[in-house]
Amino acid sequence: MKKVIISAFLLIILIIIFLSVIAVGKMNENKAKEDNIQSLPAFSFLLLDETVYSSSDLNPEIPIIISYFHPECEHCQYEARDFASNAHNLENIQLLMVSPAPVTEIELFAEVNGLNEIDNLVLLHDTAYVFEEVFGKSPFPTTLVYSKNKELKAKLKGEVKVEKLIKLATE
Repeated sequence: MKKVIISAFLLIILIIIFLSVIAVGKMNENKAKEDNIQSLPAFSFLLLDETVYSSSDLNPEIPIIISYFHPECEHCQYEARDFASNAHNLENIQLLMVSPAPVTEIELFAEVNGLNEIDNLVLLHDTAYVFEEVFGKSPFPTTLVYSKNKELKAKLKGEVKVEKLIKLATE
């Protein structure tokens, strides 16, 4: 009986060590991703017409707001309408909206929420699901704000008012 208890105890210790190693590895991976996005990393997504859009296509002179969204997300819908109603305040900011949703859903989302009226908005489709590989774990919506020097000002999870995003991007 004593051998069974000792064996079970050793097994539990080994499992705890194994899970700890996995957890530390994940934490290090997440830290590396967070460090990687401090300056705008290289990325590549598809425009809705299936042509490639990458970080090299950005205007180097202005700040960037990147919004990761899904058309079915209620908070994403509120944020999109806020973008549309504040389009005139976003004129000097490059706005990218990236979604893993099908193109038809993204197009309908843009139409319903008035996004088609924003001249400096680029809608992108994340067909390869790489957004989180590049920018780290990101629930819907997640918004990243980069200065005109392409330095990360904020990574915000959840719905955020456009006024706050503009302030972050331009300060």
